[in-house]
Amino acid sequence: MMQRGTTVLRLHCAVRMSAHAMVGKATYRRWTRRVLYFFPFQLLILHFKKSHLLLLCWLIFFGYATESLGVKYGIPYLFLYPEYFGSVGIWSFLLLGFSFGGFVTAVNLYMYTAHAYRFPFLCTIARPFLKFSINNAIIPGIYTLVFLVASARLQLNKELLPPPQVVLNLLGFLLGALLFVAISLLYFTRTNIDIHTPWRMPCHSARSPRCGRNSARPPAGSGVSSAPASGMSRHTSRHACGYSSPAAATTTTRT
Repeated sequence: MMQRGTTVLRLHCAVRMSAHAMVGKATYRRWTRRVLYFFPFQLLILHFKKSHLLLLCWLIFFGYATESLGVKYGIPYLFLYPEYFGSVGIWSFLLLGFSFGGFVTAVNLYMYTAHAYRFPFLCTIARPFLKFSINNAIIPGIYTLVFLVASARLQLNKELLPPPQVVLNLLGFLLGALLFVAISLLYFTRTNIDIHTPWRMPCHSARSPRCGRNSARPPAGSGVSSAPASGMSRHTSRHACGYSSPAAATTTTRT
């Protein structure tokens, strides 16, 4: 009787261990899929697979920021300690951040127009370019952190600036970058203008309050039909989806 009870107990323990192992494997697979299909991670992989020229630009910028490239010519100083009219201050860092924000915006525009068709779920969300830009901020965010640390170290150790002045300069850089990015996102999300077509998409319903006499239409002879595409619902056509090819994206419309 004792031997039978011991056998049952061992069998019960083996079943429980097997169940825990199966649950652990399922959890591991679930978290692995979440990480692999995480949208920012997918965009990062897309950089390494399709955007080699952009990666080269980022590597050059990282080399300048870490003082591992162009040191003999003083190029890192142009990035880490910029001058404006012969003086270094918040305005010089503000202009540097403004230009960096322009580069980040150009990268996002290129990635969106060239590769957004690879992610069909963008059709179902409002302001897809804004969401795309936010999720595509891994590399710009890492570079910003590297630049801030390298610039602060150079200003404190080599230029011997007081810490308040260093903080003010770095805040100017961040303010300039955020200013350009905010202006560009405001333009591309608050208007119906796309970088390919300068007119708004026609209304699909005469009862819509957006339809009126001043509703913009494509110019004559442009080859663009004013009628909605067949098979496309009214709700779907209001979003910036329906990418027919990698070289062309449809007009982003206000939702």
